[in-house]
Amino acid sequence: MITARHSPSLDRWLRKNRIIKGYLDSGEGFLNLSWMRRIQFVLWLCLKIFIDTIVLIFAFVAGLLTFSVKKYESFR
Repeated sequence: MITARHSPSLDRWLRKNRIIKGYLDSGEGFLNLSWMRRIQFVLWLCLKIFIDTIVLIFAFVAGLLTFSVKKYESFR
């Protein structure tokens, strides 16, 4: 998020990803917040990133299992 703020080309490239775009959008106005609000924002953002990571892992495993079952059924 910090690097994208200082590099317009990196910002454009990162905004092509819908998940990262959401994080970048949520960080708008961060510098205008009080220190307490900044800490709260960072903690909530870390929690959101953690939950999104868990969801992506489950989606990947589910896709992998679906693929494996289809391959197994095609060999029977």
